Parts: sequence; structure tokens; C-alpha cells
Amino acid sequence: MKLAVFLIVVVGVVVAVMYIGGSSTEDFDPTEQGLQARAAVKMGVPWTEVLEVAGEPRHWRDEPSGFDFHYVDRFDSNAREVIAKGIEEDDYPYGFSFLYRFSDSATFAVNFDRKGMSVNIQDKESKKDLMEDLGG
Repeated sequence: MKLAVFLIVVVGVVVAVMYIGGSSTEDFDPTEQGLQARAAVKMGVPWTEVLEVAGEPRHWRDEPSGFDFHYVDRFDSNAREVIAKGIEEDDYPYGFSFLYRFSDSATFAVNFDRKGMSVNIQDKESKKDLMEDLGG
């Protein structure tokens, strides 16, 4: 009898762990997350608000994207301070940009003016988009 109760408890624990482990990643869709982040970004809002609604970008740079998605500076723990100081000291005469990459189909740059207000979003064409354009 004790063995049966023990086995039932063990099976219950295994099932619970599998359910919790499966449900934590089951609904994760990076493309959908990226599309939602992109949709949340509004024009004419401060860079800090963009961070609030879209999260921290992978990279940033001290110039606009211009459809050039080559970024070198990682958005690390001191990036907020560096950007705030740069805006205060007018170090970004052409503005600056954040690169968001959630997946191949959800990669975009948010460009800001010299005062840190969002001015536009530039989407990077995915390989899927390019193949569809070619009829594939």
C-alpha cells in the first residue's frame, strides 16, 4: 500500500514538473513578441518611453539607422547613463538609434532625434520577405 502511494506521488510530481516546464516555453514566440514591441513604439515620445514599452534593445549607436543595420555598441548596464549624458551635452547632432532583433522576421531600428524623441522606425526585410518578392 505504501509503495502504491509513493508511486502515485512520484508520478504526480513528474507530471507537474513536465507541465510547468512545458508551459513556460510553450507560448514563447519571438516573432510575435517583436511585432508587439514594434506596434507599441509611438513616434514623438522620449527614448525612455520606448525602452518602457519595447524593452531594452540588443544594440544602439550614436547615429540614425538609415537602413544600415550594422550596430556595434551593445546596450549594456551603463547605456542609459551614456545616452542621457550624450543628449544633455548635445553629442548626437544627427540623433541616435536602437536596434531590436527578436527574430529574422521581427528586426527593426527606432531612430531618435538629437533630443531623444522617436522620429521613425525602420524595418529590416527578412529572408522570408525577400524570397516572397522573388516569387519563392
